[in-house]
Amino acid sequence: LAGFYLSMAGMLSLQVGMSLPAIASSDAGLQKLLFGFFGLPIGLTFICCTGGELFTGNTSLCFAAFLEGKITLSEMLANFAISFVGNFLGSLVFVACMVACGLTTGPVTALGVASVLKIASVKTSLGFGSAFMRGVMCNWLVCLAVWLQASSHDFI
Repeated sequence: LAGFYLSMAGMLSLQVGMSLPAIASSDAGLQKLLFGFFGLPIGLTFICCTGGELFTGNTSLCFAAFLEGKITLSEMLANFAISFVGNFLGSLVFVACMVACGLTTGPVTALGVASVLKIASVKTSLGFGSAFMRGVMCNWLVCLAVWLQASSHDFI
């Protein structure tokens, strides 16, 4: 379900944060804040509060378990594969739901698609070092969220 939840939050982020051209032109910082707030944080909250297994968080926890001798290499790799495939399938199910609901057409969606293309263009034009470090920093935050959720005792 993690792929589904993260995709849902990503779509919410695009619909809210990237579909407000007046805010983007008058206050780019506020537009970026809205985009960032509705994406990864909400997706990670959905995942952590429902017991979902995000691939990036799994790699952190399972690798630590492997280093401590709690699981074997084959168990760790099997977990990685199942988690990755599950996340990917969850995101595809979300896309299918979006199409079935008719939420892939209209002016707001057109702004979202343009935003996705712009984001993809920027991210694919990064140098290897910059892209790698952004990935490390993002995964660090994801793993921190997973670790904080695992160490908490209550939702409140």
